Amino acid sequence: MHHLETKQFLPRYFVADWPVTASSVRKLAEAGRRISVDNPKLDTVWQYARQITDFLATAADDPENFVLEPWERQVISLVETQPLEEAVSELAMLEQSIAKANRRGGAELSSGGLAEAVTLSAENLDFLKLGDDVRAEWQAAFTSLSAADRAEFKEGLLRLRAALDPVMIELRYVAGVLGAVPFVQHIYSLEEFQAKTAAWEDLNVARLARSAVELSAAEHKKDAAQAILSLCLSLPVNDATQYTWEEAFLLTVFIQVVYRALPQLSEDDRISAVKNFFYRAIMLGVPVRQICAELVYDTDTPISYALEHRSLSQALADNVEKVVLSLDGPVSRPWSDTLSEYRSRARGGQDETNSAREYALDLYPEGAAEPRLREWYAEMLDIFVHLEKADLVPHNRGGELAPDEAYHNDLVQLIAWFGVGEAARKDLVGYFQTAGARVPLAAFHKSLEAAADLSQDTTVENALAWADALRSAGLLGPDEEILEFHENDGRFHWRRQLTA
Repeated sequence: MHHLETKQFLPRYFVADWPVTASSVRKLAEAGRRISVDNPKLDTVWQYARQITDFLATAADDPENFVLEPWERQVISLVETQPLEEAVSELAMLEQSIAKANRRGGAELSSGGLAEAVTLSAENLDFLKLGDDVRAEWQAAFTSLSAADRAEFKEGLLRLRAALDPVMIELRYVAGVLGAVPFVQHIYSLEEFQAKTAAWEDLNVARLARSAVELSAAEHKKDAAQAILSLCLSLPVNDATQYTWEEAFLLTVFIQVVYRALPQLSEDDRISAVKNFFYRAIMLGVPVRQICAELVYDTDTPISYALEHRSLSQALADNVEKVVLSLDGPVSRPWSDTLSEYRSRARGGQDETNSAREYALDLYPEGAAEPRLREWYAEMLDIFVHLEKADLVPHNRGGELAPDEAYHNDLVQLIAWFGVGEAARKDLVGYFQTAGARVPLAAFHKSLEAAADLSQDTTVENALAWADALRSAGLLGPDEEILEFHENDGRFHWRRQLTA
């Protein structure tokens, strides 16, 4: 079985430290520069390692204009480091043997004299794609080695080939999706891409992956993301725990394309992406916190700000993924189970954020769990907590105010908490129970009258539940209501006495 067809637990592909992988790729590129020619058109392992290294060098030299994105780091970390290090080590030993032969000079021929046995055949060398001068040097030096050294040299070539074979395709795919290598074949058009993803057969993986990236940066971002989301939901890998390297590679590319387009997708598609791929998006290096923050910020009113928080938090509460507790076994649990356990433990606590950190540490004890697993889970839980509290970002685009306008900032937060509903009701009541609260309860209700749409059932339900909470806290009389029903129009209205 080809190594790309071997399946393993998905997180194992992503616990590698990407700087370590990048360093290994650089070493291989440096080795390639010593022995091969630099030609972008050549299909060689050295060329792909060189192109990835040059890509990273450009990002390091010009960080303002060439930002290395998290998914790019993650896709680089997919390249297996062990065979890279083995290849660099084997090549170094071969080069030492050549240097040793050159220093010695003269031939130590076997008893048979200079014969076919002491030459390196094309089969021995072709896979290395050596430069002409290097190839001639190696051939000449090989004849100067002892019989034992020649045998060991050939064994070293076999070990080098065994190390390079697994990473050749990986480096080609990674260099291609990063845009570091020119494609002979054109990028798929949107129509071609949709047809290929719909059929899902006879795939050119490198071309498909790069096409997804190119389309996601162009006018077809939304359409490409919709096609990919539908594809990911329909493929068996959606529910799989074991992935081939190619599947992990494509998932890394596809999920970042979907999340990059999340603000442009319909609400149903956004909810679907959050329900099905949020944990894996974190695992794959997608900046989901930033994307969710942008969605919340890009709202016009306090109520829409609150509703966006609520929509995302509800989708995340309904997430169907499993979170990884340990790579040994491996051990997983449904996210929903851990969320229920967290809520039962956090109920009644004053600081949900601290409770979330403590729960993550309990779930992933120090020294007993892979740190990356804890990081992924803690990020997901922390985002959920802030979405549920409606404070992922302090205000939205429509409600941006000067920093010294503390009263108005409080008012925006209070209206947002009202819109979130039950999850933030304790905070809302607590605010008005605090001595010296900037916003009086009557002023808050007056702002609600202007901002909240009572034609929406959700708003009416929140208002009725808010009245119950006020009565329980002694902030509203036992017979008082904040809404009244008008039979002439069949609708609820705010009580005027309350907002006067």
